[in-house]
Amino acid sequence: MSSIWGTFQFKGVAQLVKRWFGQEVRIISVCEQELGEKLIEWLFANVFFRRTGLNWTLREVLRYVRFCEAYADKALLAQGFRLTHFVDDRPEVLIPMKGIVRHRFLFNPERDVLAKFQDQLEGITIVWNWKELVAAIGATMPDGCRRARDRQRKKIVPKRHRAH
Repeated sequence: MSSIWGTFQFKGVAQLVKRWFGQEVRIISVCEQELGEKLIEWLFANVFFRRTGLNWTLREVLRYVRFCEAYADKALLAQGFRLTHFVDDRPEVLIPMKGIVRHRFLFNPERDVLAKFQDQLEGITIVWNWKELVAAIGATMPDGCRRARDRQRKKIVPKRHRAH
């Protein structure tokens, strides 16, 4: 799962981390190195990693947050990370990932952009908000995976009362 920069919502990312992906989330962004360094500073300054459950050290951040120069380069990075899910707000990022990333999600695309690429969106799931994204990703997860996570969340341990 990756490329959610620009559409970050801490709670949404936290749900994805907690429910399915754990520490396997990756962030891929198109930007110059200097801007990338500022992005990493921003993520730390806003306690992004702790608030989302991504308990990464600085070394892990430098390994799991990647920057590239062009949208098409994201496909190469996704392939290198062996990603199964990818979220982006640009069709031109997701289209070249056909055959590389199994589950591609187009997040809240602009209507004119959507119309421009409508003939190339086969296999891409369009979602309009974080609630839809979480549900759509959940629908791609094996039933056993979802049920096991649901059981863990719903597990209630009764209090024991001492007899007096």
